[in-house]
Amino acid sequence: MRRLTVLVTVLMVGLLSIPAGAANPRAELPISDTRSIDCGEGEQIDLNREGWVDEHPDGFTFHITMTYTNSVGDTWVYQDTGSVRYSTGKSGDDYAAIAGHTNDVGGDAGDPGTGDGNYGRWVINQSTGEFYAVGSYRGVLDDAACEGLGS
Repeated sequence: MRRLTVLVTVLMVGLLSIPAGAANPRAELPISDTRSIDCGEGEQIDLNREGWVDEHPDGFTFHITMTYTNSVGDTWVYQDTGSVRYSTGKSGDDYAAIAGHTNDVGGDAGDPGTGDGNYGRWVINQSTGEFYAVGSYRGVLDDAACEGLGS
C-alpha cells in the first residue's frame, strides 16, 4: 500500500533530465494520457504525458515527458524524472525518499498532491505523514505552462 500511495502521488501530474522520448526497455508501466488545462479567461491548453515507471524491489524510477500545447501550436515541455526509494526507520516507520524533478509532491505549502513541486529531495514518513524537503520550490507546473505559452 505504501508503494501505491507514493506511485499515485507521483503520477497524478505526475523527477536528472533524460532526453525527450528516452526509452526504458525494463519499463513496467507505460504512461500516456492527454487532458485540457484551464488557463483562465477562456484560454485552454492541452497537456500530453508520455513516459514510463519502472518498479524495483526497493522503489521505482520514472520518466514522463509533459508537453503543453496552445491553440496556435506552440509547445512548452517539462521532464518529470527521478526515483523513489522505500525504507523502514529504526522506529519501524515506513519512509519514501523522492529525488529529482518532482511534480505534485510538494511545494510552498508542503502538501503532497497539491499540483506543485520541487527540484531536490523529499523524504516522507508514510506512517505519520511528516516530511521534509530540500531543494528549490518550483511552483505549480500547469501555471508555469500557461504563462510560458502566453495564455
